[in-house]
Amino acid sequence: MSFRPQSFAARVRYAADLIASGARPCRAFDSCFENYDSDALAAALIREAATNRDLAQNLGRYINRARAEEAAERWQHLSDEELKRLAARLRREGRTEASTKERRNVQLGLL
Repeated sequence: MSFRPQSFAARVRYAADLIASGARPCRAFDSCFENYDSDALAAALIREAATNRDLAQNLGRYINRARAEEAAERWQHLSDEELKRLAARLRREGRTEASTKERRNVQLGLL
C-alpha cells in the first residue's frame, strides 16, 4: 500500500492496519512517522486502539506506547478533525525548521 506523506488520515490508517495485523514493519511504515507529526500520528493510533483490540494489543511492539499515550492525553480535547489540522501545522513547522537548520542525523523517538 502507498500513501501521500501529507495525508495524515492515510498514514494513520496504514500504520493502524499494519500494527493490528502484526506484520513486520517495513520502510513504508517507518515513513508514516517521518513527517514532523509523529506525536499527532501516535495520538491518533491511541484513539484508534480504543476501538480496535488487535491494534491495542500490538501497539507497544511497534511504537513507544507511553509516549503515544502522553501525546493522546495532551491533545484529548481536540476532535479528530482538529488533530488532523494540528498534524498539518506540525508538518509545516517541521519543514520550515528543517530547511533553516544544518542537517543532522536524527532517530525517531517513537520507534
